[in-house]
Amino acid sequence: MQQTIQLDEESKIKVFGKTVYKGIMSGISYMIPVVIFGGLLMALVDIIGMEILGYNLRDAEEVVAAGGFELFLYNLRQVSFVALSKLMYPVLCGFIAYGIAGKSALAPGLVAGYLAGGYESGALSVANSGFLGALFAGTLAGYLVLGFHKMKIKSQYESLMNLLVIPVVVGIAVCIPMVWGVGPFISFINAKFTEGLTWMADHNLYFAVGVLIGLMANFDFGGPINKIAYMFAVGLWTDGHWEFYCAFTIAKIIPGMTLGLAALLFKNLFTEEERDTAIPSLVLAGLGGIGEQCIPYAIRDPLGVIPAQMLGGAIAGGLSMLWNIEINVGAGGSLLTCIATSSPVKFLICFAIGAAIAFVVMVGVKTFRYNRKAAA
Repeated sequence: MQQTIQLDEESKIKVFGKTVYKGIMSGISYMIPVVIFGGLLMALVDIIGMEILGYNLRDAEEVVAAGGFELFLYNLRQVSFVALSKLMYPVLCGFIAYGIAGKSALAPGLVAGYLAGGYESGALSVANSGFLGALFAGTLAGYLVLGFHKMKIKSQYESLMNLLVIPVVVGIAVCIPMVWGVGPFISFINAKFTEGLTWMADHNLYFAVGVLIGLMANFDFGGPINKIAYMFAVGLWTDGHWEFYCAFTIAKIIPGMTLGLAALLFKNLFTEEERDTAIPSLVLAGLGGIGEQCIPYAIRDPLGVIPAQMLGGAIAGGLSMLWNIEINVGAGGSLLTCIATSSPVKFLICFAIGAAIAFVVMVGVKTFRYNRKAAA
């Protein structure tokens, strides 16, 4: 009897895990096109506008005064920020909820996801909880809606429940912790991480900072830890310290490039779906510096992917800081933007060393586990 109860509990945990996984994969699959649009557009505009034509697209007053094509590129750059800062989290959160519980969960998820990106209006101020906040809110919204779906309701009231009651009640239930609980807590954690990185930079621990930036950049491929490193690097970049974002840029390119190449060369180590996304992964990482397409690889095989990518990113980031390589692009950094650095050759050397380490370790671990599984 006790064994039966234990098996039932284990099956419930497995069902919960599969449901959450399904929801997260749904959210990521809808979020990635938004990230691709914003990231590639920004990279393209920065290369053409700032590197080739020499425009200062960061100075709104200067751009407006110049007008013409410079103003056109500036406006395109602002559109890319809309995709990356305003749409990414609502889409992720909304479609996590949708993947778990269907259309009824979409509206609460979208609203909570918007709050995850931070919001201020009048006396209301919601802290930015980012990727982690969106994951929490999307999962919570999905399961609350599932709870409503399990209720026995007469057929004539189903449309009323799905269109009115569920979105309103679940929306309120999810948004309350986003405003007064999850948002402030995650924002506090993010601030402490940033303070630690800033302390290391202030004490001239540049190699260590580069290593830590690389570790964080490649821990979750655009997730909350990655975003902390990104905000830290961009914050210092706006103050004129361009070397930190360069280290972040080199590290974040590595996962997409190495995973894509490995999936092409070692097909037996990857699923059919992973092999199909190999070339897009290479293109997105190389042209747009995008890493979110790596998340499905990491979810399916975290031990085979994440440690290797973190190691490669840490070495590349540390070397970049050691050599004091600077980058004249504060967002949308990619392999192409090596032309915007103080030393494109050193940039590519750091990338090559980090990528080689990540590739060899990842393929080695995956091969060992594959052979052990085949021999069992």
